[in-house]
Amino acid sequence: MPEQVRGGWELEALAAQDVAFLLGFVPTWANEPVPEGMAPMFYGTLTAAGDRQVVARVDEIRARLAAYRAAAALNETPPVSKED
Repeated sequence: MPEQVRGGWELEALAAQDVAFLLGFVPTWANEPVPEGMAPMFYGTLTAAGDRQVVARVDEIRARLAAYRAAAALNETPPVSKED
């Protein structure tokens, strides 16, 4: 992919590939809505609130990756996140 990306995006393209790879290691519970009222042992983080935070973060990372890929496909400047 780096060779398809114009000027200076090689590092970002490699980082995007790394993020996509690492998303494959996200536990299955972090890919689903979080049910309420279960015993703590059934939550990945031991609380429904903690699981919701993880799910929200994973969703945010996926959205940023999708936005980067869309911008790269159109040969535009990738969007900058709030943290950058």
